[in-house]
Amino acid sequence: MQLERAFGTAAFKTVIRPDADGTHTWERVAPAGSPIAFALSDGAAQWCAASSTPQIHFVAPMHIGTQDVRWKVRGRTTLASLIHPAGEDGSDSAPDPAQLRKFFSALGAATPRTVGPHSLRSISGPAMPDALYRLVRWFAGEWNVGASSCDRDILKRLIGKHLFGRLQNIAENLASLFESDAAETTVHGAFTSGHIIVEPDALEICDVLSGIDLAPGPASYDPGILLGDLCEHYHVALAAGLPYVHFRDLARAYLAGAGLQPHGQVADAMMTRIVGHIVDYSSFVGSATEIALYRDLIHEIATDPWGWLEE
Repeated sequence: MQLERAFGTAAFKTVIRPDADGTHTWERVAPAGSPIAFALSDGAAQWCAASSTPQIHFVAPMHIGTQDVRWKVRGRTTLASLIHPAGEDGSDSAPDPAQLRKFFSALGAATPRTVGPHSLRSISGPAMPDALYRLVRWFAGEWNVGASSCDRDILKRLIGKHLFGRLQNIAENLASLFESDAAETTVHGAFTSGHIIVEPDALEICDVLSGIDLAPGPASYDPGILLGDLCEHYHVALAAGLPYVHFRDLARAYLAGAGLQPHGQVADAMMTRIVGHIVDYSSFVGSATEIALYRDLIHEIATDPWGWLEE
């Protein structure tokens, strides 16, 4: 197969290759020495089949090793690139706003709600999404990869010990819901715009890279993670003087499609996504140079998590 394009960080590289049948192979490879190790969730194929809708397909890996994972999908662009032209894979396409809102409504309707006995193989720790596990360890001072230790101290100084402790409690309480016997659903675990693959000119073609973070947990987790993704886009664009209102509109469309009202557990998951992005960036890319921006964002979300959705 001819290489189409590649992008990535120190954590892993993503390679996208076109296949002869018109589909694409998405491969993620963790370099030697990377603290990232992939593991397939048991029952991933069955979960993906049960969770998929005619428009939104959840796709299990066709190959997985501890250092690499491959999916076969129909699309070639991340949703992150469509909603933010400076996305990680360099796409500069911009669908019609009404079409995007309709798509986010369909995405909300497809938010995973499948309950099943999906036991997990976990290489790095307990049966919870890997990003949440990293965040809990980071708060506890047990995750010190790259610049993450330095940025932990900086963030604590910027937002104060009280709010820092509150965020740590949110992460730990959320993690405890994955370790209890009262799990409400089996969550996707990494339901972000970077894992949602689309065709820029045909949003009815959508595949979601799935199967390595499945975990029995709270139904609020996946919606909160995607909303945190949109909230971060909203505030970063606002601070940079770029168009930002459509991120709010997409979040509203998603909530309407999911039939959700904003509430506390969704806000908690949203906050863990935002702080978790600081951790991952400082761990695998470099010190979060915009950490002062995140200070303001964290203060705002802690005070009024849903204010950004209002007019």
